Amino acid sequence: LEALPADVGPSGVLVVGGEALRGEVLEGWRRRHPSVAVVNAYGPTEATVNCAEFWVEPGAVTPVGAVPIGRPFWDTRMFVLDEWLNPVVDGVVGELYVSGVVLARGYLGRPGLTAERFRRIPVR
Repeated sequence: LEALPADVGPSGVLVVGGEALRGEVLEGWRRRHPSVAVVNAYGPTEATVNCAEFWVEPGAVTPVGAVPIGRPFWDTRMFVLDEWLNPVVDGVVGELYVSGVVLARGYLGRPGLTAERFRRIPVR
């Protein structure tokens, strides 16, 4: 958003992703483009493009600090798990895991990397 020229503004929706989005960066841009919805899209490399999104509609208050990554897409689940693959309680730091149809099927010809990045999550 900081790299966008001041006169550039989409007509309806701006989708951002790639790096963590902070409300302090977003706020100035939204003041210049109050009628545009902003979508914070999230997706790790192992997902096909994105797997979750958070919408900031026109007129909504800009989040302070980190803008949430939102909710997972249809037929996708997200878990925050500890080092033993157990769910953590709200407010406890853990690792984000994604499951569902959005995931790649592994890294072609790289079984070691596939085993490292694609874990079986016990169903709870």
